[in-house]
Amino acid sequence: MVEIDWAFCLSFPFGVLKTLHVIAPFAFLITVYLGPYIYSGVGFTLLVGWMSFTTNTFILIMYLLGIHRKDLETNGNSIMFFAVTIADFFANALFGALFLISTFINAIAMISGIEHRFSLFLTYLFATIFCIISTISMIYYVIRIYRACPNGNLSNLKYLVVNGKDITLREGFGYSSQSGGPRQYA
Repeated sequence: MVEIDWAFCLSFPFGVLKTLHVIAPFAFLITVYLGPYIYSGVGFTLLVGWMSFTTNTFILIMYLLGIHRKDLETNGNSIMFFAVTIADFFANALFGALFLISTFINAIAMISGIEHRFSLFLTYLFATIFCIISTISMIYYVIRIYRACPNGNLSNLKYLVVNGKDITLREGFGYSSQSGGPRQYA
């Protein structure tokens, strides 16, 4: 039977941030779609919201199922694992930057909404707030993962395993708990 690690979602800081990466874009999408009018320039922000929501939902499901911790042995004594941290790092770096741009687009739509109806202003006010929450949570998450990366080298992301409360190093694959870092190759 498949075990789901629900405690991951409530573990601070990484589990809460990962959950926020799914909730904030979803709340943004609901806010814009339930608003009285969608500006034509907001299409970019909707695209960013949908891409971020689907990508981070898929990554969160991988974390909940524990796929990021599992090693699969193949024939020939080789081991394969899913380096979820690499995809998570680069996806959130990209979406954090795109949500920053989306924040400005929604702020312009919010200011433009003052001329029309108050509900239009409120719609884009909340959309801007959800974009700001998404931007801050994604950039903060990327910074936390980068700070945990050994020697600040992004190629070492494949050795990191994000747990809810901390980040650990994958045993083997150039790391051991005794050496505290990667093997040095000439």
